[in-house]
Amino acid sequence: MENKENKVEQTENLKSENVEIQESNNNEIVEQDNAKDAEVENLELSEEVNSKEQLENTKEEIVKENISDKKETEPEIAEVNWIELSKDEIVEKVKTLVNNYPVMKIKAFIDTAKVEFYKKHNEEVAKIKTSFIESGEKEEDFTPMPDKIEAEFKQYISIYKGKKQEFIAALEKQKQDNIVVKEEIIQKIKDLVNSTETMNTSFTEFKALQEMFNKTGDVPFKESKNIWNSYHSAVELFYDYVKINRELRDLDLKKNLKAKLELIEKTKELIESDNILEAHKSLQILHDKWREIGPVPREQREELWKEFSDNSRTLNKKHQDYFEVLKTEKIENLKLKEALCEKVEEISAVNYEKLTDWNKKTEEITKIQQEWKEIGFTPKNTNNKIYKRFREACNVFFDNRKEFFGEIKNEQQANLQRKYELCEKAEALQESDNWKDTTEKLIQLQKQWKNIGPVPRKKSDLVWNRFRSACDIFFNNKDKAFAGQKEQELENLKLKEELLVEVEKFEHLESIEETIAKLKEFQNKWSEIGFVPIKSKNDIQTKFRALINKHFDNLKVDVKKRDELRFTSKLEDLLEANNPKDKLFFEKDKVLKKISQLQNDAVLLENNMGFFSNSKGAEALLGNVKKQIEDLNNSIALQKTKLKLINQFMNKISK
Repeated sequence: MENKENKVEQTENLKSENVEIQESNNNEIVEQDNAKDAEVENLELSEEVNSKEQLENTKEEIVKENISDKKETEPEIAEVNWIELSKDEIVEKVKTLVNNYPVMKIKAFIDTAKVEFYKKHNEEVAKIKTSFIESGEKEEDFTPMPDKIEAEFKQYISIYKGKKQEFIAALEKQKQDNIVVKEEIIQKIKDLVNSTETMNTSFTEFKALQEMFNKTGDVPFKESKNIWNSYHSAVELFYDYVKINRELRDLDLKKNLKAKLELIEKTKELIESDNILEAHKSLQILHDKWREIGPVPREQREELWKEFSDNSRTLNKKHQDYFEVLKTEKIENLKLKEALCEKVEEISAVNYEKLTDWNKKTEEITKIQQEWKEIGFTPKNTNNKIYKRFREACNVFFDNRKEFFGEIKNEQQANLQRKYELCEKAEALQESDNWKDTTEKLIQLQKQWKNIGPVPRKKSDLVWNRFRSACDIFFNNKDKAFAGQKEQELENLKLKEELLVEVEKFEHLESIEETIAKLKEFQNKWSEIGFVPIKSKNDIQTKFRALINKHFDNLKVDVKKRDELRFTSKLEDLLEANNPKDKLFFEKDKVLKKISQLQNDAVLLENNMGFFSNSKGAEALLGNVKKQIEDLNNSIALQKTKLKLINQFMNKISK
């Protein structure tokens, strides 16, 4: 009677264990993938087991090659943003993956690498083909040149395919070998029912066979259900017919209880872990171990499973929350990258005319590209699209920049040729003793030099030194010829310094007309004194003009009259300068441009007045605009007066 009760209890324990295993399966076991290139855990048994002796010999080998041990030693593969890699970088990354990682771990990486590599490769070929056709060749005559990078890429893809085929073949053979091993184990369990060995020995062998069965790898998917059912039938048969000592059974239950309590503690540790991804992977391993452990005392079974599954749900919730946060971050990253795209597109839309602007914008684009690299990934379905948008905007900018610098290079070469021509002209004049005419000619050449613009940097100093050397030879010869004039210039400097003191002490006369006449007398006297040493010319001229202007400013006349007097003083100074005619022409051109600008501004304001008539607060706006127009007309009148004065001084020179 007692034996019958033991058998019933043993059967119930086994069934309870199966229920417990099934619960674990429902929560954590990943469905077997029947695709040949799936990520599979392989035990690599090398020989088929056909006999009892072979089965015993492979026990230790199976235990040693536990798949969980392999998982712990496999290197982790970091996420790769293939779209931002160049072709060379993609090849190098594929090489690293093929040489250092299990073949089925890198399948998704290789597939993405092939797509991105040939996308870049085809873009390059398309550009070359376009250039070929634009050069006048026929499209049907185009044949792309061999690409060494592509050849290397194909080489590593071929290696990968070979390894993949070897892996799949070995995997299929392994699964077939595993059928033989598991069938032998099942038969061995069935044979224990009729064994003449002691109870302890049978139970020990039974537990060893169970462990061997769990350690043995997968079988072909179509055979897995039959193998599993046969295994459980054999286990039930063993529990039904083998007389197991109650104390030994209780000891086994306690051992299982301890093992499952340890797994529960490990789930608690995983919940506290900061590395949620590794914790989630570890949880899957714990679930595999949970179902491998046998039954526990019935009164604690539900409580243990509830705590284990609750902890699992908590960890799964953290895992889910982690990806929700990651999803939110990727959406924010997308917004940041869209903003950077807009910045680059805005910069690329402008065709800059100055070299400084291109250099400034190039720095901005470079900084934006660095910001882009520092931003993390975006949602997977937007990664390629947003990067393509960013890359195209950058390409537009750098293509325009390349075109601009090509034009600049051509222009600089033309400028260099013009400066060479000026050098030849200056060298032809450097030995001349026609001091006045040659001086004017060289000054004109110097002006032309300044207006030519930049030349290639490597030639800049050479051509300038050549031109300056020719000018220096002439002016040094001129200085030697006019050495006697220095004493006169020093005397003139002394006279002008004395006149400065007189002008500074001058007090205004009773009438404005007399004061103005006296100030003009000072100016005429200043002009009559003659030249001073060149190094003192600007300084003393500036002091004189400042004193005269100060007197004009203190005159009690209207602002317009005062501006006319000051401008007249400035024109009289120009008469003393070298090439006064050129300076007057320059001043006249400046005044004409100013008049044109002021007139345009006035016309614009007058046109705008029509838009204000129907708006709220029109009277205030119209009043403000009318005041601006009046000020502009006054400025125009002043500039026209200055133009009249310039013409009068130019007439003096002509006479």
